Amino acid sequence: MVSESTLRRIERFEEGVKLLREITKVSFDDYSKSLKLQSIAERNLQVCTEAIIDLSNVIISKMALKVPSAYKDTVRILRENKILENKLGKSIEDLIGIRNIIVHMYADVKAEIIHENLNEFIDTLERTLKSLLEFCKKNKIDP
Repeated sequence: MVSESTLRRIERFEEGVKLLREITKVSFDDYSKSLKLQSIAERNLQVCTEAIIDLSNVIISKMALKVPSAYKDTVRILRENKILENKLGKSIEDLIGIRNIIVHMYADVKAEIIHENLNEFIDTLERTLKSLLEFCKKNKIDP
């Protein structure tokens, strides 16, 4: 059975993806001029990526795998243990890098990078969540 907190994270993930999909319908010109749209995209990329990180950490904990020292290590550990396919894992690692830039403001988030890649980001997020949930079900892990 999926925990209440995981269910809430999944619901929030789905809401975030829905908002991101709406932004994909906006022209780059309109997106680049709207701090509101950029903020919505950045925040929901962050939230959805963190849902993946949280679920990954639950799997790592329940399987007693090596403790990650950074968020990208979380995905690397899943890839090394064949829990997450290599190519998908690398894509989610890239999103974790973008999440880090957004959260820590290491640099300006380039509007064109977010807007141009939003469909790919959504696909990566959805495929990763699906893969992790299927792994949990198959291995009788209650996230």
